Amino acid sequence: ERSVDVRAAQLHDRLKKIINVLIILDDIWVTLDLEALGIPSIDDHKGCKILMTSRRQEVLKSMGSQKVLPIELLEEDEAWKLFKNVAGTIAERSDLQPTAEKVAQKCARLPIAIATVAKALKHKENLYEWEDDLERELSGDVHSAIKMS
Repeated sequence: ERSVDVRAAQLHDRLKKIINVLIILDDIWVTLDLEALGIPSIDDHKGCKILMTSRRQEVLKSMGSQKVLPIELLEEDEAWKLFKNVAGTIAERSDLQPTAEKVAQKCARLPIAIATVAKALKHKENLYEWEDDLERELSGDVHSAIKMS
């Protein structure tokens, strides 16, 4: 634990020497103690900006975020376009396209779910693999779609 505290102090000191710094914390699932990590507060360092992303708004709020900007759902055609862009041409293969469209629909028009699932499936050439993932992994809520990755 002592080494963690030392590293946090070193990070804090180093960040304070930088005039302007942007820290990106992506995909936060639990509340983090930024001070314990060595990240200076806005009062301690005016040039330190923090961008946090999370699927859970309550996590961001509990960390005292100044602004929470929810990501809106995509329109159906946008969702399918994103799925095709990430999965590649395989999603439009005649034998896979109907299943690919069902998979994209199961992602509930959420960009993170679509991108994650499409990336996980893009190298699966077999229709049965796609159907298996559709039944097994996507049968629950959107979180199971993200776990699939």
